[in-house]
Amino acid sequence: MDKGTIGGWLTAWGLPTFGLTNDELARLIYLGIIVIALAASLAALYHRRIGPWLQHVVIWVSLFAIIIFGYSNRDELQDMGYRAFGMLVPGVPVPGPAGSVMVARSRDGHFHVRATVDGRTVPMIVDTGASSVVLTNHDAGLLGIHPREDDYTVPTSTANGHAGTAPIIIASLAVGNIAQKNVPALVAQPGALDSSLLGNSFLERLKSYTIEGDKLVMKR
Repeated sequence: MDKGTIGGWLTAWGLPTFGLTNDELARLIYLGIIVIALAASLAALYHRRIGPWLQHVVIWVSLFAIIIFGYSNRDELQDMGYRAFGMLVPGVPVPGPAGSVMVARSRDGHFHVRATVDGRTVPMIVDTGASSVVLTNHDAGLLGIHPREDDYTVPTSTANGHAGTAPIIIASLAVGNIAQKNVPALVAQPGALDSSLLGNSFLERLKSYTIEGDKLVMKR
């Protein structure tokens, strides 16, 4: 990152940026300056013991200014809050504008996501190289899916080597507020996969998905 940017300065000082853009950081800093200035003004008034009526006027005017600023920038402030939360709690899908969903990159470099499969939370890793959604045998079992030995007819390559997988259809799969019905998926054999994968049978149905720095943005 360019050290001439706000994000570059914060990074150089060892401070988190929470995945916010320079414009968002500037707005957040601007809001902070306003709040600090108002608080300092109120403190000065209190110590100077100016008449209570004037203190009340200043307090109400200050509150009104904060409310007006917050309302006029409510969408931006909400989006910044969501993004900061997503960076603090990786894996939690964070709703964004126009029905989008943001997922923060985890410390291991992957995008972990807490998907909802048939009403049950299933941790997954977003894998753009996987042709299909793939469930571990354990996760499939928790969903009541128990393929027979002769159901593992689709060969796949995993980090643990080559293995057979069983084709299934997931009735409902959701990431945040993005939900899809009848999603083709595969179930891995026992021990063949360490984590379920959110692959292209889900991703390719999206309007778009992009990686922006340390965040993945999906749009339905």
